[in-house]
Amino acid sequence: MVAAGRLRFAAGKIVSTEAERDGVRLRFRPRHGDTVETMQVARIVNCTGPQGDLTRTDDPLLARLVAEGRIRPDRLRLGID
Repeated sequence: MVAAGRLRFAAGKIVSTEAERDGVRLRFRPRHGDTVETMQVARIVNCTGPQGDLTRTDDPLLARLVAEGRIRPDRLRLGID
């Protein structure tokens, strides 16, 4: 699929997605890049793995609970202790 141009790997952060009739318009900032790229895709596959480290969460509720000391990361930082 890679050789046929049907599969592309891109590391970076998704800026936005927009559903379109023939797929998804993806805007993302490539890793180590400053510019935003746009591409038309049929699918997006998240290959980042689980994000269990509560000290790095973007979730406002979890961040507040950690800051207030109501929850804490487990010893391996894979979930809640």
